[in-house]
Amino acid sequence: MDNQTDIEIYLMKQPVDAIIEWLGETFDNCSEADVRGRSYNLTVTHNEQSIPVNIVENAAGKAWTSVWFDSTSTPWHCDADCARSAHKMLAGRVRCNASFWQEGAGNMDEWLEIGQDGSEKLIDWPS
Repeated sequence: MDNQTDIEIYLMKQPVDAIIEWLGETFDNCSEADVRGRSYNLTVTHNEQSIPVNIVENAAGKAWTSVWFDSTSTPWHCDADCARSAHKMLAGRVRCNASFWQEGAGNMDEWLEIGQDGSEKLIDWPS
């Protein structure tokens, strides 16, 4: 099965520096971030493929930071795989869409939340 067309996760109360450190540990290379307000644009490299990454602080309320990978070339098959990777290093709450996104798919309101303790549950978000 192919990877999702893009990957997006939401991290609760994580400093951008810690997120960029996670990216540096996860990918072969990580560029310096181009900072514009609350938005950080950078490029990571995986298997010689450049992947644009956009980090947006306070993307969902004041607590949640979005991390969006605009590529099918990430090391993850889906958002949940990425969320688990982020949680493993950052040990904080992570949310992502629970479904494998497809054009015209049904209910996209079901989210996976990984708790600080690593427990996983499905939630409705925003709620």
